Amino acid sequence: MPRFGVPEESLRPAWAGLLAEAFGLSGADVAGIAAKLGYDHCRALSVDDQVMAGLLVLPIRLSVGGALVPNAAIGLVGVAIDQRRRGYASQLMAALLAESRDNGQYVSTLYASNQPLYRAAGYEQAGSAFRASVSVPAIGLGNHELRARRLNAEDEPVIEAIHAASAVETPGFFERHPYQWERIRRPRVGPPALGLGIEEGGRLRGWLYVRHVPLGNGPMGTLEVLDVYAQTRLVALNLWATLADMGTMARTVVFNTAPNDPFYQVLPHPFVEMTLFENWMLRVTDIRALEQRGYPSTARGVIDLDVEDPLRLCHGRYRLTVEGGRGRVQPGGNGDCRLHVRGLASLFTGFASARQVELAGLGEGAESLAELCAGPLPWTRDRY
Repeated sequence: MPRFGVPEESLRPAWAGLLAEAFGLSGADVAGIAAKLGYDHCRALSVDDQVMAGLLVLPIRLSVGGALVPNAAIGLVGVAIDQRRRGYASQLMAALLAESRDNGQYVSTLYASNQPLYRAAGYEQAGSAFRASVSVPAIGLGNHELRARRLNAEDEPVIEAIHAASAVETPGFFERHPYQWERIRRPRVGPPALGLGIEEGGRLRGWLYVRHVPLGNGPMGTLEVLDVYAQTRLVALNLWATLADMGTMARTVVFNTAPNDPFYQVLPHPFVEMTLFENWMLRVTDIRALEQRGYPSTARGVIDLDVEDPLRLCHGRYRLTVEGGRGRVQPGGNGDCRLHVRGLASLFTGFASARQVELAGLGEGAESLAELCAGPLPWTRDRY
């Protein structure tokens, strides 16, 4: 009988080795990640003291509808190379989702390397991650009214507090875990990051973590923005000016963004190449997630849901009542809105319309729910 949980100390080398093989890393690399993150965020599926599969899980809240929803973010999912196609990945995900539900994490998110696997577990595309590139000359000189300064250790808690408070403003943003900040400030591989901040009115109002990545053996390279935040338009313009000033030995600036990202939109010229990095996926683990997300303050409605969930986490009929920006879920109703749990996932974040869900074969009669959940494109700068 497979056992699921935090890997026991005796199994940790095998757990790390399994994930190292799956992702082209070394066992020491994975063990280092686990040590920084904490083994309480690691999970293993084992049979007779042999590790069959493993993953990492981060408890980071997700911004949906102007509220932060408790979320289990999943990364580094791997199965032993000689144990694949035996159902261990499915068992691992089913156990993780049940545990997440019990822990009060109403949804789970991930970047999928194997969409059929995760769709079978109830995940569906629910948001986007984009990557953009802009040539340094296209930035222009920008605005130098405010000057950037180097960030120091005393700035870090201030930055984290600002990000935590502002994440709720952007659908799809996460309330970052300390491990994610560590990856931004001190990348595990490649050149180091430089942190720069801009103050306005005597307070830190924006920041930039950036590094120069050489191209080939020459001195020219790319400026890779690892994180950026601007509280005002003036701060954003000055951050772009800072990047332009750094561009004497760089041809391009690359950054994680989206078509509706204010930092991208403030550029005076639209000479930006933007590509879809990946659509991330979401799984509703508890139907009460509909009570955790926000809704427009003026929205009102009563929707009777009939949810099909192969893992039975959300299966059944429920009545959702929305009023005053909040939702309330009760058992029952006539089931007019019929949804597979995957269709519910895409509607939950406002990523898909009722028609798109219907065309995907994931539900019907969801027009009213889609209207209540509609909003700007959910996106994120974060990878995990």
